[in-house]
Amino acid sequence: MKTATPIISLLFLPMFTLAEPMAYTTGSGIEFIPQVKAFYEGDDNVNKEEENAKSNNTWGVEPSLLARIERNQYRANLMYKLKAGFSSDDNNDYDDHTFQFTNFFEFNHRNRLVVDYQFRAQHELRGENITEGNGDAVDSPIRFHRNDLKTNYIFGSEGAKGRFEFGINYSDKTYQNYRDGLTFAPNAKTKYNDFRAPSAHAEFYLRATPRTYWLIGSRQIQTDYQHSNPAMASRDNTAGFYYTGAQWEVTGKTQGIARLGYQIKDFDSNERETFKGFSWDIGFEWLPQEQTLITVKTTQAAVNPDQDGDYNLQTRYRIDFKHDWNSYLATELGFLYQEDDYTGELPGMASRDSERYSLSAGIDYQIKRWILLQANWQYQDKTSDRTGYSFQQNVWTLSTQFSL
Repeated sequence: MKTATPIISLLFLPMFTLAEPMAYTTGSGIEFIPQVKAFYEGDDNVNKEEENAKSNNTWGVEPSLLARIERNQYRANLMYKLKAGFSSDDNNDYDDHTFQFTNFFEFNHRNRLVVDYQFRAQHELRGENITEGNGDAVDSPIRFHRNDLKTNYIFGSEGAKGRFEFGINYSDKTYQNYRDGLTFAPNAKTKYNDFRAPSAHAEFYLRATPRTYWLIGSRQIQTDYQHSNPAMASRDNTAGFYYTGAQWEVTGKTQGIARLGYQIKDFDSNERETFKGFSWDIGFEWLPQEQTLITVKTTQAAVNPDQDGDYNLQTRYRIDFKHDWNSYLATELGFLYQEDDYTGELPGMASRDSERYSLSAGIDYQIKRWILLQANWQYQDKTSDRTGYSFQQNVWTLSTQFSL
């Protein structure tokens, strides 16, 4: 399991934006926004293999329905999405389901609450997570169910000298197949990665300037694995992140939030190594001109590995560029660099440190208000000091999205 810290909310929009899908509004004021996307995906290394790469083509459909409700000081969004893919080799077919229910409560100008629940019944990409380094060794994609509940209570009015935020959260993940052993490793059972993870956070913001807040906070998460692997020490652990930082918005062109601090990841078993070190979560947006948006995100944290190892000190840097040329044409460019430094490999296993570079590009063309054409390309280059874990991959996607 890899745990990611929340990203900043995105508020800036370029001057030119593609048309929003129309909504069907009922007599009671509820808005329904249906969409359907048909797509083709070409992958020149579907298993993420170091040698003998295998290509695969996937055709699919992605219908979704969003419902919006607004009643006085309460707002809610309900979303369901199905993504079904049919592969050329019949070994990579999938149907992914996502349901999300987000609630916004505004009790008065000082008290607000956000409650967000998401359920996912999805599959893992070959060569990632449990099948990393062995993407070709399973007959069909690994499937899982995941629940995520997030809450955030805000005490303090907009623009106040100070405000306090806190919340209680919960996540779990349960694998649906290969529970009694993978094809390439009968003793590597997916059920060993089932987990439950309650967590909590608290932050205090103090206004330093009219557009800048100093912040201090803490996050705590307890991860309990539901099935013990008799060949390994317990992976159950508690992680705490203690940090300070700032939130800012400057002249309507730049906004961001930075959290820098100290992380402690402690295991129930004395056989596993405790992590104590510097971690961060930084993100900001910049509008150099009205039709261009630049987003930067970087994190470092000790996360739970899906295979062997006590923890993975994961460092990520990502930058995305979006440019709206006019009201019907937009382009995007993205770059990602990621380091994974594993600690506590099994005896007899080679170390597993890796670097990953990813480059992506896309174009959106709205030929009609209700028809959006999209073309995307992604390239990945991963190098690892463990044999079989390095790969290069190109993925091309073409899609047409229809709405009201």
